[in-house]
Amino acid sequence: MKEINLGRVIMRKRHERGVTQDELAFAMGVSKAAVSKWETGQSYPDITLLPQLAAFFNISTDELIGYEPQMLKEDIRKLYYRLSSEFASRPFEEVLKECEEIIRKYYSCFPLLRQMALLLLNHVSESGDMDRILQMVVSLCLRVEKEGEDMEDVRQAAFMRACCYLTQQKPEKALEILGEDINPLNQERAMLAQVYLAMGKSQKAEEVLQTNMYQYLLSLISDAVAFVYLKQDDMEKVEETIQRIRGVIDLYHIESMHPCATLNFYMVCAQAYCGAEMDEKALGMLKEYVRVCTTSPDLYSLHGDEYFDRVDAWINNFEPGNKAPKDARTIRQSLLAGLTNNPSLPRLAKKEEFIKMAESLQFKLGGE
Repeated sequence: MKEINLGRVIMRKRHERGVTQDELAFAMGVSKAAVSKWETGQSYPDITLLPQLAAFFNISTDELIGYEPQMLKEDIRKLYYRLSSEFASRPFEEVLKECEEIIRKYYSCFPLLRQMALLLLNHVSESGDMDRILQMVVSLCLRVEKEGEDMEDVRQAAFMRACCYLTQQKPEKALEILGEDINPLNQERAMLAQVYLAMGKSQKAEEVLQTNMYQYLLSLISDAVAFVYLKQDDMEKVEETIQRIRGVIDLYHIESMHPCATLNFYMVCAQAYCGAEMDEKALGMLKEYVRVCTTSPDLYSLHGDEYFDRVDAWINNFEPGNKAPKDARTIRQSLLAGLTNNPSLPRLAKKEEFIKMAESLQFKLGGE
C-alpha cells in the first residue's frame, strides 16, 4: 500500500474548492495553524474530524487519507493465472463478478487494472455480451491512460483500447490511437546492446540482441499470417509468402520455440488454399497443423533453444497475459475447434483425410 498522503490531499482539495486555510479551519472548528500543520505533514487531524473533512470536500474517507491499495507484480501474476483458469471452469458471469470486485478494491493500482483489462480482452469471446465486456476493457484502459504514471502501462492500455475498437468494427477510432504513419522499427533496443557493449557487459549485450532477433522473428510470422489472409485473392503472392515463411520457420526452429505461432500460420494457409479450391494443398497445411498439435511437447509457452540460449530470462519476466492468454485447457479446446468447427473449411469436412485428422486431434487434445 502506498503511504497515506492526508496533508497533500487536504491541500489539493482545498485549492480545488477555492477555500482558504482560515475558512477550512472555521468549518472544522480548529485554528488556521492546525490546518497549516495538517497540510505540511507536521500533524494529522483528530480521527473524529475525518468524516467531517471528507463530507466537506464531498469525497470518501479513503480518498481523503489517500488510501490506495496496491498489489505487487507477483501477486498480479498469480491473480491473473487463477482467474484465467477459473474462466475455463466456472460460469463467465461468476468470474466476471469477482473481477469487478477486485477492480473496485484496487482502482488505483494501474498495473493491476491493465492486467485485468487484458484478462477480459483475452476471454471476451466466452462472454454472452461481447460489447459490454469490450466497453469495460475500454473504460479500464482509459483510466490507465489518463491516470497511470508508468509509460509502459499507458502504451499497452492504448494498444488494447485500439484492439477493442477494431473488434467493435470502429477502425477509425483505432486509427486515432495508432496513427497513420508507418514508423521505423524501434531502434532503442539495438542501441541498448551497444550501450552494454560499451560498458564491457558483452553477455548482457548478447542477451539484448538475441531477444531483439527473437521478437522480430515472431513478429514476422504474425505479420505473414495477416498478409496471407489479406492476399487470398492473389494465390501467387500467397504461395510465395508460404514458401518464404516456412523457410524461416524451419531455419529458426520456430515450431519448437513457439508452436502456437506456427499453428496460426498453417491454419490461415489452409483457409487460403480452401478458399481457392486447392483442396490437396489445404489438406497438406491442415496435416501440418495436426502434426504440431499432436507432437509438440509444450503448445502453451514461449522458450528459447540452443541458438536463442539467452532469451528465457526475458520470457520468464513476461506479465501473465503476454505469456499464455488463456489456460491450457481453453487453448486445447480452441485448437480443436479451429479444425473441427472452422467455417472456412466446409468443403473439406466430408473428405476422408480430413475426418481422420479431426479424429486424431480429438483423441489427443480431447483426452488431455
